Amino acid sequence: SPFNLKGVKFKPAPTPVLRKFSKTTALSEKDSSNLDKLIQFLNKISFLPLFFFTFISFGLIVEIAFNLDSWGFILFNRLLPGLIGLSLLIYDLVYISPKIKEKKYNEVLLDSFCWGILGCVLYGTGVIILIQGIFILIYVMVNQENKNLKPYDYGLLAKNSINNFSSKAGFVIILMGVFQAFSEEIYL
Repeated sequence: SPFNLKGVKFKPAPTPVLRKFSKTTALSEKDSSNLDKLIQFLNKISFLPLFFFTFISFGLIVEIAFNLDSWGFILFNRLLPGLIGLSLLIYDLVYISPKIKEKKYNEVLLDSFCWGILGCVLYGTGVIILIQGIFILIYVMVNQENKNLKPYDYGLLAKNSINNFSSKAGFVIILMGVFQAFSEEIYL
């Protein structure tokens, strides 16, 4: 009968080769110090675009003197972006920059990245903070000191960073929403 397989020898199924997954390779001391120097340099200049934007935004309030008919509109369109920029600037200078100077990158793991995204919404003024945040993420992931951290520990670092960030970002996001809702511009 064709369905009788008694006595038929089949060749053994190939066994899959088990691969060992290695941990992320850590940066050498030289690469690590170069990345650290880059983060420190970006920390020194990251506030400049926000500072200039805020200064110019508040400075343009003088436009009211030349156009008294629409003083409320001018005040709103100059003051609110200035307040948003000032909020971003203060958080960067008071919280993020000191932590980076102290090289406590684990504490600002996502703060600078997310704060940079918010700054980029404000006419791209947060791009340096965003780049700095990307380098901090890379540094924390491949740093020799963090080689014993498990994925759960990275999750805890991210959670703590996001919790601190979200408590401050809510105010800025509300200001951005109010400005967008009442301004005539299509974009912020």
